[in-house]
Amino acid sequence: MRIILKRSPCEEAPSCQGPPLLPSPSFQELSPSHLSPDPCTVPGKTGKLPAGLFRPLTIKEGALSSFATLPCYDQQSDLLRFTVDNFEINVVLGICDNNLSGWDVVHDVATLSQAASCAALIDISGHYKYPVEVTYRYVFREILLAHERRHRADFETTVGQWLPDLQKKIAAVAVKCAEVQSVTEAATKGRNKLIPLFYSFLTSVVGSYKQITNTQGYEETTQLSVDSEIRKLRNKLLTQCFGGSTP
Repeated sequence: MRIILKRSPCEEAPSCQGPPLLPSPSFQELSPSHLSPDPCTVPGKTGKLPAGLFRPLTIKEGALSSFATLPCYDQQSDLLRFTVDNFEINVVLGICDNNLSGWDVVHDVATLSQAASCAALIDISGHYKYPVEVTYRYVFREILLAHERRHRADFETTVGQWLPDLQKKIAAVAVKCAEVQSVTEAATKGRNKLIPLFYSFLTSVVGSYKQITNTQGYEETTQLSVDSEIRKLRNKLLTQCFGGSTP
């Protein structure tokens, strides 16, 4: 009689080398048209259609991209633990071009004539306000986009605040060798334990971020934070209008 000894999943899996590698997020920007309905068609807090927008996706909208779950054998505890690849968080960020049809959207100030540059100097001062106040007809795409990128930066900060809690929970996930028949099954079982942790993490992040954005004066303060972008473009306009600039 021929006897075949089947190796256990713990014997098949690579040995864990030190503490498990814990994942860090990256961010994937999607255009507003990725969603249905397009958020550019939904009035914002001011009751007007947005000129630009940033917002994280919900779980149902696909906030979390797929990630790999790699089991390893922890000999000290006699358990299978898991290394998780860096994961990707999907966000929406963009300019709502259809909502800017009544304005002259400036992509490059170098394309403006001297007369237009002088008029645009008035309008760029209105970009310190939220919503932007335009006297003539010039809106600067670079400044609108900078505003939305400030929102993304605030969101990334919020992610960073919640990340240690997620990493701690991931490090505690384990599967007993007797619970699975193969490394592949172990990876699936581990992933099933990890996904709710990611969902809970993203729910907490988005909830905290919404609290920040709902703070009174948040949008106005964000707009003031793009001062460096406004000053840079203003100096270019001064040169084109008067042939000089101010500090």
